[in-house]
Amino acid sequence: MMAMHKLRFKADDGSDFPAWKCKTLGELGTFQKGAPLSKAAISDNGTPLILYGELYTTYEEVAYNIVRRTEKKVEPKFLSHIGDVLIPTSGETAEEISTATCVMQEGVILGSDLLIYRPVPWLDGRILSYVINHQVKQEISRVAQGPQIVHVNKKDISKIKAYVPSSQAEQRKITEFLDAIDDIIAKQQAEIKAWEQYKKGLAQKLFDQEVRFKADDGSDFPAWESIPLAMACDINPKTEPLAAQFYYMDLNSVDSGQWNEPQLLQRADAPSRAQRVATLDDVFFQSVRPYNQGHYHITRLLDKQIVASTGFIQTRMRNGCNSFLYHMFFEEGFNKEINLRCTGSNYPAINATEFGKIVISLPSSPEQRKIAECLDAIDEVIALAKAELEKWHELKKGLLQQLFV
Repeated sequence: MMAMHKLRFKADDGSDFPAWKCKTLGELGTFQKGAPLSKAAISDNGTPLILYGELYTTYEEVAYNIVRRTEKKVEPKFLSHIGDVLIPTSGETAEEISTATCVMQEGVILGSDLLIYRPVPWLDGRILSYVINHQVKQEISRVAQGPQIVHVNKKDISKIKAYVPSSQAEQRKITEFLDAIDDIIAKQQAEIKAWEQYKKGLAQKLFDQEVRFKADDGSDFPAWESIPLAMACDINPKTEPLAAQFYYMDLNSVDSGQWNEPQLLQRADAPSRAQRVATLDDVFFQSVRPYNQGHYHITRLLDKQIVASTGFIQTRMRNGCNSFLYHMFFEEGFNKEINLRCTGSNYPAINATEFGKIVISLPSSPEQRKIAECLDAIDEVIALAKAELEKWHELKKGLLQQLFV
């Protein structure tokens, strides 16, 4: 393996930093398996504990995403030092166990499903985690073994060679540069969260009628009407036949109102659940595990037919605003009614008949449109913020490739 870094920093005086060192991972640090915590008493107060489930790929997120705590006393060697690198010892895929995270917090208990990789004194753990994630990932995947659950051990990992910057000054420049990008990403994430919280609060006030719109002439809109959902919209309407080729929308492809990577299928290869042919402005309600709220509003058509899984309930307002209906599907009171009518334990679901019986409060069509336009506008702001966040993630990903591969 040769160092082919396309991006290098210069020293403050403009000179080149020394060449990167080629070392085995065993030479760059020591490996220690985490604490055996099978009998640990878990509580809401005590020493923070990181397990595989709390492992994140952005190192500075670790300290803020610890969700487990333990009161069990453990040996000091199992407590984190700033700069420790954590590597999962097993996972469903080799990709999972070649993901390293650097801990930037002292005294956290590290669980037994992790390898604690403590770098040598002259090497920043953040640099080491970037090297593992972006330079030697394939080598770790190659030595991982197991037919179903894939495992790695420190003996095999220790032999893998990697290139690391030998100059601590260059390490600082790299980490400061990437830290600056991470700060921007964190601020963008905070902005998105703030807008989402604002929308949630405003939507609740609108659906509770705590806040009301006025008509264009300044007059009050009529009182809201309470009617069963089946009287307000068509539920699972009869649709046209499936085309020979179509885009399939299943439950796993929709998240927070976003349809991720539409899947183009041949009708002959499609699952039997592919039945609900969409038309423009249809609203689909996730009826299986509805607490995930994977609902979707068809605001544009694609170049081929769109077909949804029967895991969705397809709805169309009869004399109202479909966008209002879409936003109502996220409302807290409506979801309480949904949960009361769900059956099944592993995969709770609501059927179309029970869905249609839910009594909703419905404003006049003009007020529906005003509410929908307000919430749609906030969704557009959130979508733009998420697109900007994705650009920063892609930029960082590209820079990491240039720096470490």
